[in-house]
Amino acid sequence: MHSARLSDAAIALHEALTQAGIRYSITGGFAVNSVVGWYRQCKNVNCLAATYKDRIITLLHGRDGFVNIQTLKPSDDHATFLWSDNVNRSDSVMVEVWCESFHGAQYSMQNVRMITQAVYGERRGRVYVYLLDVFYLFKEMLRAAAYRNKQHDELDLQTLVNKYAGTIQAGVPSLNYEMIGLALRRHPELEAYFVGVGIDVRRAWNSARGVNPDNAVVLGSRQRGILG
Repeated sequence: MHSARLSDAAIALHEALTQAGIRYSITGGFAVNSVVGWYRQCKNVNCLAATYKDRIITLLHGRDGFVNIQTLKPSDDHATFLWSDNVNRSDSVMVEVWCESFHGAQYSMQNVRMITQAVYGERRGRVYVYLLDVFYLFKEMLRAAAYRNKQHDELDLQTLVNKYAGTIQAGVPSLNYEMIGLALRRHPELEAYFVGVGIDVRRAWNSARGVNPDNAVVLGSRQRGILG
């Protein structure tokens, strides 16, 4: 989908959450593209918000172009919407809001680092929105690469390392080595990039030995990947 259309959806989300006083940060491929320059296709807008599912549905559904939709695997830790500002709902953008609060939540957004970034909407023009800081984007993409085989996760990690190696290297001591090892298992081409930012890849491989990644994708695993 065209970046300007996605940006319109991100701006609409920014305005709704800001007016409601909800701390948030846009995540995922849209955020990576916005930080490094649009280099790959992106289909939706993802967001991490300091709220819970029922509240975000009450806030957004039927307002400002947002409509809540049911997914095949509903979960208490996120809500999914389609956004469109067209009367006939054409050119809808999928927007997923991942919630800080849910039963069993272990992590808080209180100390997460964010940046402001200008995005350029097709109709809404230039607006500054909140994105995850580069290191937290790296953590998010690392988690994605650990649990699925999608080339764009690998490309996002490579691109972030190429452009922000120093920032990422400074945060390496806080990374989850089991998650790094799982990412290497699915994407061994990442090894050279990880070595370049000071990651001990031997430790990572050993940490993931015998771990079944399918058992790790549970309620809150995305939030853990970013905030843990």
